[in-house]
Amino acid sequence: MASGLCLLAASAFTRFGVFEAGIESAKDPRYTIEPQRRRLEGRRAAGITDDSITTAG
Repeated sequence: MASGLCLLAASAFTRFGVFEAGIESAKDPRYTIEPQRRRLEGRRAAGITDDSITTAG
């Protein structure tokens, strides 16, 4: 019984942690967007243009 309650609590904490992280990311998306743009630019510089689902210019 106790192990089930611990698993339930851990799941709830994880869910709320991910939710809070999403809110922080929405406040300042720089830490999400900039690495994605750098990876995309690196692939384009290497001549790889067809492996991305993004349409960012």
